[in-house]
Amino acid sequence: MANFIETQCKTFLNRLSENMFTIRTYSVRLSGNPYSGCQFDCAYCYAAYAHKFNPNVTPEEFGHTIFVNVNAPDVLASELQRDYVNQRKLIREYVALGTITDGYQPIERRYELTRRCLQTFLQYEFPVTTLTKSNLCLRDLDLWQLLSEKGLAVIGFTITRPTTIHCDIKHFLEPNSPSTQIMLDTLRQFVNAGIKTFVFMDPVVPFMSAERENVAQLIREVAATGNKKIFFGVLKLSPLTWELFKRRLMQYDTALISQFEELYLRDGIKEFDRSWVPSYEYRRDLYKFVRDQCQASGMGFSCEGGFYDLWLDDWASIEGLYRHPSGYNLWEIIRSRDGELVTLAQLNRELEVRFNTLTKAYLLQLGALWYERRLFFELPDITPTQVGGDLAYSYVAHER
Repeated sequence: MANFIETQCKTFLNRLSENMFTIRTYSVRLSGNPYSGCQFDCAYCYAAYAHKFNPNVTPEEFGHTIFVNVNAPDVLASELQRDYVNQRKLIREYVALGTITDGYQPIERRYELTRRCLQTFLQYEFPVTTLTKSNLCLRDLDLWQLLSEKGLAVIGFTITRPTTIHCDIKHFLEPNSPSTQIMLDTLRQFVNAGIKTFVFMDPVVPFMSAERENVAQLIREVAATGNKKIFFGVLKLSPLTWELFKRRLMQYDTALISQFEELYLRDGIKEFDRSWVPSYEYRRDLYKFVRDQCQASGMGFSCEGGFYDLWLDDWASIEGLYRHPSGYNLWEIIRSRDGELVTLAQLNRELEVRFNTLTKAYLLQLGALWYERRLFFELPDITPTQVGGDLAYSYVAHER
């Protein structure tokens, strides 16, 4: 039984700081969360850390104690009026609605905060995207259509298991989310309505949903909806996520604990010094399999972890003019020079042509990472070369 606490937020829009993880991973910088905590209570959720910043709760309560920012739509309207209309501190760029929560979790039926936020984005003609595992978004299909007609909307669906997976696995991983069949039907309706969609097949979970027959079945099911964009990734385990995940495993299947410890903590790596992931070999082998399945099904494919040479397309390209460059875009620019050396000045000029969302903070951090030789960390096909007093990079095809 969930406990709901009504709160008043002072600000709604939040800008992610520029760092190695952000620049390499994200295409969106602004976010807003109508809720904190999530009733879907997924075993693998990374966002439980957010309850460290809420009063009188612990991360363990993330799925059961939900903070409801009842004034979120009003605060959003005030911020867009002040910073976008009046002062022009904001330019048009995507806002990710619900990054530490699902904006369409069941309590949204009562409060309609996500719907009211969408109405505000439509009023100010400001771009918005969300990622959900709920069919409640169909209630707002009218707003998504109106935003989409103006080129201001992208919606993603988290679908990580096929319809054929054993119900015990579903109930362990995502105890309160709708079934895969319901979400496939929801996705199909958005595709048929002409709204830009992608499927976030992330995370698939080793020993459960990441088995190849499960993944192949899910790809066929998603392809049948008409969706064309897939982003794929295997489970990541931050220290907190692993602690909470392990507690659930103790109630589900204790034998799996040692298997996860071996795959992640012993044989895996800690990516960006944040979360454990399986070994390079495990991930590359799985991602190559998924890429081939997507290609055979007529869908695009992109994935986490810097395996850019495996990508069939850039999933974030559907965000159009209002997105930021990702690590893939930086890699792609250097690769396109066919082995020629690329300086930071050349890279910046190319980015300025392709993206109109670049900020001073982004360019400064990009430059720092460039000269620290950290920007392309773990990408063996991008090689640095000292050229006089400058540092340049080139693409060298690398057998991996």
